[in-house]
Amino acid sequence: MASAPLVSHSQLVSDGQTAVLDGVTTNVAGVTIGTNGSFTLLVVTNGSSVTSGTVFIGMNGSAANNRLVVSAGSVWDNPGNFYVGHNGSFNKLDVVGASTVTNVYGYIGGDPPNSSSNTVLVSDPGSLWQSTYVYLGQSSGTNNQLIITNGGKVVSSFGVLGTGGGRGNSAIVTGAGSIWTNAGNLSIGDYSPNSVFIVTNGGTVFSGTLSGLGMLGTSSVSNLAIVTDAGSAWTIAGAFYVG
Repeated sequence: MASAPLVSHSQLVSDGQTAVLDGVTTNVAGVTIGTNGSFTLLVVTNGSSVTSGTVFIGMNGSAANNRLVVSAGSVWDNPGNFYVGHNGSFNKLDVVGASTVTNVYGYIGGDPPNSSSNTVLVSDPGSLWQSTYVYLGQSSGTNNQLIITNGGKVVSSFGVLGTGGGRGNSAIVTGAGSIWTNAGNLSIGDYSPNSVFIVTNGGTVFSGTLSGLGMLGTSSVSNLAIVTDAGSAWTIAGAFYVG
């Protein structure tokens, strides 16, 4: 298995290009996938292991449709921040094929005005996104999405859909074996409207100390949670608020 020394913050792949890490072990100080350009793709596959600092997928406002795929039993470990759409739109992280991504702060849609329609997909048995904090639509980000499907799993301590003015953000947990375990708060709408949370087709969610819809601020209106279909569940250990 190839390896590489620690290097400075790097793109690993140039804007608009495709790169594949196949069976590679590497340490990088930080990674940007799409600084200003679009359609940049980095695939980490075949048991690769990446340890990094801060990750940006779609750093600046012009950086759209960039993508990181972690697949085939690979691991990406980041002890800091992971941005899927820092300022850019339509950027994506795929955690698939029994792979793992770990970080402390996970942002799906970051700073306005361009951080919209970014997506994290966690799919397949054994696939895991472990993020202490999960924020969808931070600082007015709009229409960002978390999808947990086909046996994928997300483990977090705090999850927020729509915070600081983020509008129309959504999370979907669908399919038997698909799980979002949230030890602390799970909020659908913190100072933000129009967030949607759906648990369907046998998906399951657990949240701990505090959960609810329209949790903070007079702007937290028109938020929605739906739990539907046989076997679907949202188990709440602590207090639950609506409005």
